Amino acid sequence: MPSEAYCKAAVKNVELKLCKDRKRLPSMCDTPMKLAYQPELDDTAELKAEGVQYYQELVGVLRWAVELGCVDILYEVATM
Repeated sequence: MPSEAYCKAAVKNVELKLCKDRKRLPSMCDTPMKLAYQPELDDTAELKAEGVQYYQELVGVLRWAVELGCVDILYEVATM
């Protein structure tokens, strides 16, 4: 699978999952993460087992995207 097709398929899968949960991706983002985000200070509720697995899958997709050449998100992916 070409890298462009992989990235498009990954985004489509996320959009389908969000649609099922009645959510959607933001239309405009300046950066992949908020500039002042500090994960060590994040106090949001922990995910249940299903959410943890999905999060790990998404991070895996992002790591693969970095390997394919999307190095502009390397820091953000490493932070997650």
